[in-house]
Amino acid sequence: ELSAQGQETMRRDATKLAEARATLAEHEPELSRLLREKELAEAEEAHAREDRNARIERGEVAAALKLDEFDGAMITQALARLALAQGIGGVDRLHEMLGEVTELSEIV
Repeated sequence: ELSAQGQETMRRDATKLAEARATLAEHEPELSRLLREKELAEAEEAHAREDRNARIERGEVAAALKLDEFDGAMITQALARLALAQGIGGVDRLHEMLGEVTELSEIV
């Protein structure tokens, strides 16, 4: 009886495996297309990241933002305001603390 149950289980498992393989074979073109699209998107993202990093290294971003015209306190304030606008938790306390600093109280 156990042998018969074991054989029946093996037959069911073999059927399920065959069905799964058939499903994979049927959807293989779609899976391949999606994989190609994913690889293309990842390559484009990597290229964009490399381009952005190269521009940062060349100083283009700093020059465009005229960061050399800001002192450390002003940059800190700008980052705090950006964080506030993005809703980053805990930054309101940072903003309050920056307002307590004499040099920053006018720009906060």
